Amino acid sequence: MRKLTGQDMANITGTTIKGHKVRGCRIKQGNFTDSDHYGIILAESESGKFVTWQFHLEDEKPEIYWGHYFMEDYEGALYDFNHRDKDKAPELSSEYWDCECDTFYIHPNSVDECLACGARRGDMPDSHQSEVDEGTRFASLSA
Repeated sequence: MRKLTGQDMANITGTTIKGHKVRGCRIKQGNFTDSDHYGIILAESESGKFVTWQFHLEDEKPEIYWGHYFMEDYEGALYDFNHRDKDKAPELSSEYWDCECDTFYIHPNSVDECLACGARRGDMPDSHQSEVDEGTRFASLSA
């Protein structure tokens, strides 16, 4: 893994990663000596759903991980893109995961696939604990 450069950011912006067009990327801020080896990507799917990922280069290609998914909330995704390495990360639930549905997207880990959107548990992020506690976004509420 090597230090990221401005040219790397220019080369990544506009490409497509996992079906998402990269709208922006930047080098991660941080206090660690290797913080500049990592970056943040803001991307949009063909259906207009936004995600931010952290990444590093692996064989000169972005290796993405730790996605935050925002559905159609561009403002939320943009805020996360600009602040996710500066703000405290949200507490995640180890018992629930989020699918790609717009309204009712929280599933317990006992459910492997969302019947509405087809998302699979192993491919999706853990739910934010605050949304689990709120209790209004459970997929079972849509039935």
